[in-house]
Parts: sequence; structure tokens; C-alpha cells
Amino acid sequence: MGETTVGHVAGEVVRALYGAGYMESTIGQYRKSIRALERYAGGPDAVYTRGLGAGFAASTFSERTGGFSRQRWFDYGRLARLCDSYLRSGSVDLGKWRRSRLAEPVVPGLAVVMERWEAYLAGSGLASATVGHYRRMAGLFLTWLESHGVVSLDGSDGSHVLGFLAGLRSRWSESSMRHAASDLRPLFRWLGRDDLADAIGLAGIRRTHA
Repeated sequence: MGETTVGHVAGEVVRALYGAGYMESTIGQYRKSIRALERYAGGPDAVYTRGLGAGFAASTFSERTGGFSRQRWFDYGRLARLCDSYLRSGSVDLGKWRRSRLAEPVVPGLAVVMERWEAYLAGSGLASATVGHYRRMAGLFLTWLESHGVVSLDGSDGSHVLGFLAGLRSRWSESSMRHAASDLRPLFRWLGRDDLADAIGLAGIRRTHA
């Protein structure tokens, strides 16, 4: 077994939690998320990657109801970030998820886009819930690009948008996909990337408004 299997990485997270004195009830919640991660990955022997973690963190909509689960978003996101921290440094950074509970790219060319988008949203006057939705979807898209070897938006095109949405569609309901499209489109318009915004229309997602 390699040191980057899902089972090994998740085990390191649990060991770090015990070592830091976390309550058994909290660790139990992590174990529940770990079981979900193992199901998502296809078993504990699957290799853990940052892309796998990003996909897992994004699987927060109920396939049965199509509704967004804030609890799953929180639980899955914090587990993925702890696993990512182990992958990067060989140790679990228990402060990582507190600094950022949403997906964020690491490579500079994409991280700067996220930072500027957040700054714009902070001064936009939009409702806090809307800001949260826009920020979350931007983070998911940018980390998806990163996991597929794209290091800047200059290297992205409509095919990446279609690939990202296809990945979501395999797990999300159609109503959730409409929300995803409406939350992603403002980022592309703000960037002046009409080609990326137009690609959303090619994904066959019906818009929520005429």
C-alpha cells in the first residue's frame, strides 16, 4: 500500500485529531465523512489526489432531493482540506480548514483570480448568500482547472467549462445544475471571458430565468 491511499491519508487525519485532543464525538463526525470519501473514491485503497478531494468536497447536493446540504459541504470540505495538507507536506495541518472552508486554488495564476473575485464580491453590495454562492462556484471551477493541469485562465477555453459541468452533472440534479450555471456565469462576465460564459449554454442546462 502506498502512503497516499485514501485509507492511509484519512488514517493520518484521525491520528492528528486524537493527538490534538479532539473530542470523540467530533472524531466520529470525521469518521463518517471518511466512510463517504472511501465510497466516493471506490475504496480505501484508491490513491488520494487533490483532484479527488476537490470532487468529493463538491459532492454536497442530495441526489434524491437536489437540495444543497450545508452540513455535507462543511464536513466534506474540512476533511478534503486536511487530506490535502497531508498530501502537500506529509503532516496534517489542523488549522487549514479554519482558514478557508471553501475550495481555493493554490497555483498563483488561478489563486490571484480567486483573490480578485473575492475582493470584487466584498464591495459589490450583493446579498451575503449570493456572494457565498458565487465564491463557492468560482472556487470549485478554479480548483477543477488546477487539478486538470491548467495553471492560468489564459490556458482555459470552453471545453474546460463543459468538462467541469459534465463532472458536476454526473453527481448533481438538474435543478442544482441550473444553480451552478447561474452562479458561475457572473465570474466569466466579470473576467470579460464571454467565450467561457457562452460555453455554459452549450452544456444544455436550462436557465432559471428567461
